[in-house]
Amino acid sequence: MAIRVQQPPIIETKKTQTSGLKTQATAQEHGGFKALLDRQLLNQTSELKFSAHAQQRLEQRNIKLNPEDVDKMKYALNELEKKGGRNTVMFFKETAFIANVGNRTIITAIPVQDEINILTQIDSAVTIK
Repeated sequence: MAIRVQQPPIIETKKTQTSGLKTQATAQEHGGFKALLDRQLLNQTSELKFSAHAQQRLEQRNIKLNPEDVDKMKYALNELEKKGGRNTVMFFKETAFIANVGNRTIITAIPVQDEINILTQIDSAVTIK
């Protein structure tokens, strides 16, 4: 499953005398009201934390993540949460990131080119491109 992250549209508001706040962008222009709301909530409420162990592994293994990479991982966690995932493995950039979906925390990072990779207590998986 490839996940693509799109930046949500910026919605400008203006005050009108009859209806209070009015959006200039319509929901139909952005895939419907629910899609528009989901994109807005993604940026406002999603956070991604890295445990001390995960930070240590990223440094040891020289794994670099830029802000766009982190956004993709946030989006993947949001989608996993919608589907009921609790503990997941996210395959991204030749690395397996183990994450707790509920508290939005990356627990560890494992390069997938290692000879043997054993992952336990995982209830879901996602690949990110």
